[in-house]
Amino acid sequence: MMDTDIFKFVHIIVAYMAFTLLLLRTFPILIQSRWQEKRTTSNKIFVALQHLSYSILVLSGLWLLWKINFQVEAWFYAKIILFIVVLSASAKAFKRRPDILLIQRQAGLVIAITAYFAIFGLILLKPQFG
Repeated sequence: MMDTDIFKFVHIIVAYMAFTLLLLRTFPILIQSRWQEKRTTSNKIFVALQHLSYSILVLSGLWLLWKINFQVEAWFYAKIILFIVVLSASAKAFKRRPDILLIQRQAGLVIAITAYFAIFGLILLKPQFG
């Protein structure tokens, strides 16, 4: 049981770390009138940490699911769909293509951040459906 508690703690901490990293990478896009991502060492570190945090989040989540024999409540599926929305929207926002407009990047980030808040809300409320 103790290892499950440790994995829950890791899962929670990494989820907040992933959200914080998304916010840190978001500020240049939301406050600038045009977006030009520079390939600096600090930016590469942020990207690597964000990818690492998502990987740890998924792996720890899968391990926790395995420990409960994949018995989940209905709200869990909404959480998974929202996590896919986070990944998709943030991928659109940070993609290195010149044909993606700044407003599209900003919209992707707003969607990703909103989805994160919805995930955190689902976790806190754990609504009962049907």
